[in-house]
Amino acid sequence: MIKVSELSFLEEEVVDNYKFLHTIPELGFQEYKTAEFIEKQLKSYGVDELHTGVNNTTGIICSITGATPGKTVLLRADMDALPLRESTDVDFRSQRDGFMHACGHDGHVAMLLGAVKFLAENREIIKGRVKFVFQPAEEGPHPGGAHFMAESGLLDDVDAAFGLHLNTCSPTGSVGIPRRECTASTDSFSMKVIGKGGHGAAPYLAVDPIVLTSNIISSYQSIISREIDPRSTAVLSFGTIQGGDGASNIIPNEVFLNGTLRTFDDEVKRFIVKRMEEVAQSLASAHRGRVEFKVIEGYFPTINDERMALLVRDALLPLLGEENVDLADLANTGGEDFGRYLQDSPGAFYWLGCRNEEKGCTYMMHNPNMKIDLDALILGTQCHVNVALKFLMEE
Repeated sequence: MIKVSELSFLEEEVVDNYKFLHTIPELGFQEYKTAEFIEKQLKSYGVDELHTGVNNTTGIICSITGATPGKTVLLRADMDALPLRESTDVDFRSQRDGFMHACGHDGHVAMLLGAVKFLAENREIIKGRVKFVFQPAEEGPHPGGAHFMAESGLLDDVDAAFGLHLNTCSPTGSVGIPRRECTASTDSFSMKVIGKGGHGAAPYLAVDPIVLTSNIISSYQSIISREIDPRSTAVLSFGTIQGGDGASNIIPNEVFLNGTLRTFDDEVKRFIVKRMEEVAQSLASAHRGRVEFKVIEGYFPTINDERMALLVRDALLPLLGEENVDLADLANTGGEDFGRYLQDSPGAFYWLGCRNEEKGCTYMMHNPNMKIDLDALILGTQCHVNVALKFLMEE
């Protein structure tokens, strides 16, 4: 495995790339300046293959072929930002008002660029080929950037896929590797609850969709708590309820609501969706109303291959030390479209700590005050390199 000292010459460039990327945040499928910068860097590194505008998106896929034949491993970084106004005090703040890299994707790109440069300069240690994916639109819009990268045909020969995500909840120098379940599916649902409007003083002459809606919401909680095995994680949350026009004495004709459903198992998801439909329709019938119910499928769950998770652990132990590498059940009900790559190849996704209380790097992702410990960046580059080489050497 490569030692930290062997990549120390890259640290300044990795940090500089991160700082520049942080100033130009762009939303999903609009990462034009970001992609232009990445393309320029990759050309200067002398990669073997370079595909830009992948599948009519801003995505970029490149590869480096080693000195000896072998398998193909994928390393991925997402590159989109969020619609947030930055509130940090760093001197490389966002130059685009109302947009911010608040989920670490600028760091992901900088770390992967560092890995590309190192491996391009050291092809003799590569047995096989490394493909690098700079992916748009992890944050959306649906269906997300991973879908378009995976469907491009450029990754059909990949034998394993690996990705990492910065984590402001864990200290710099630490890594969390989920043994199996990593992130949940991100399905959403919408519902129109239809009644019969009327005067608030005479509800018996109306069909109250608000009362019907409240019964549906309450009953849905029992689906999770009473019909799902507690060992099968599932989350059902409502995000919007809209009914009426603000008048206190008018029963509206209809109520609109939507929410999110998070699961790790497709069978569990199908069961919950079936029960949601059944419960809503039966309650609507009982209340003399109607319900229009719709489910919008989101990202696949990200489920690590346990053997690949163990490989990541073994690759990072010499780098970070046993006390800083946590292989455990670390399921996160957040969403991440890296799971799309794992539909086609075994692999693993893991979390790289970047929290440093002394430096004020303590805010959660998606917070306008979020900032990372810059010392984590070269470690991320090191992680990418060691994981890729470990897979290619062992496989």
